[in-house]
Amino acid sequence: MVIAIAERKFGEKEITNLDNRTAVLKNISTLQTKIDNVVRRFADGDIDRPVYEKRKTELEKELDSARGELAQYEESISNLAKYTEEVLSTCSKLGTYWEEMDYGVCQKIQKLVFPMGAYWDHEKRRFRTQEMNPFMGEIFSISTSYENEGARKKDKSKDLSNLVEQVLEISNGFIKGFRAVREFNAFS
Repeated sequence: MVIAIAERKFGEKEITNLDNRTAVLKNISTLQTKIDNVVRRFADGDIDRPVYEKRKTELEKELDSARGELAQYEESISNLAKYTEEVLSTCSKLGTYWEEMDYGVCQKIQKLVFPMGAYWDHEKRRFRTQEMNPFMGEIFSISTSYENEGARKKDKSKDLSNLVEQVLEISNGFIKGFRAVREFNAFS
């Protein structure tokens, strides 16, 4: 059930990405037309050089920004849904790998979960990090929600599937983290 929810969320995100990509492509086309019109108006003598240069520079900046935005929608995520079970299986084994494998594997796991590294805070006597893999963060959030729900009451109406449905948010960072887990190999 959890896998089906994750796969559906990936599908929803793919539709959103396609819609956003279409809108950005339309914006790029509109901006290019505006640039062409400014060039034409300058060539025809309808506007002078300072106005032309200022407007063209503004439009080119907008165009560069739109192209940058387009890049985040270029890569399809539709194929990721089929790897959900494999990735969740890898995540469920990380604790075992951490306990049973060598130092090199532990370093790989640390880099996977905390891409910016972790450090010891002497004052608070805890490990700290600037960034957690967004996918791993979602798993932690779901796990914590499920544990807390079980500790409060034994109501079966709030099972893991319901919690996943409520908590799982598939952002671009989540997708990047998902891919990192998918590519993780403790044995290479």
